[in-house]
Amino acid sequence: MNSIRKQAAEDVEWAMLTALSIRSSGPHMHTIMTTEEVARLLLQQTIALRSAELAAARDGSIVHGDVPESADGVQTLRMYGHSDDLVEVEGIAGADEYSATGWRDIASAATFRLLGPEHSCRIHAIYDDRGCWSFAVAPFEEGCQLPPWPVRLSLSERGHSTVLEMDVPTGTRIDKEGTDD
Repeated sequence: MNSIRKQAAEDVEWAMLTALSIRSSGPHMHTIMTTEEVARLLLQQTIALRSAELAAARDGSIVHGDVPESADGVQTLRMYGHSDDLVEVEGIAGADEYSATGWRDIASAATFRLLGPEHSCRIHAIYDDRGCWSFAVAPFEEGCQLPPWPVRLSLSERGHSTVLEMDVPTGTRIDKEGTDD
């Protein structure tokens, strides 16, 4: 998917440079492409890129944002709270911006399933009444062990959210439990 995005970016750059290129013909200057031609080319490239993304989404090979390719078979999941009702997930399949809703005495909460090739777990995202996000890693279900994946916690730059980072095997995906969003 990254190669498709790279090619589209190169095509757009070419179109813009071509449109901005001018050649001298005596005292008159002429553009090589008209504005309409550039717009048409950019629209064609955008449609081609979006079509490729939709096809990849249908077969499960695309994720939200760029997922770094890993030579050692490990990718880093990164989760953090954003505002009072959003959880950002980056770095693995299924990464996206997810909504969290109120639950009992907690201002916002969401539970995620982290599904690896051999191990799985759940992650609870909690936004408390003091305006802070925290994350808890839990067994997938009763009787299951936690995966042997390294976990790191830090504080976000804005100071209102814990940042959870977990090194997971390539092929691990995340989804939000109980919804289709």
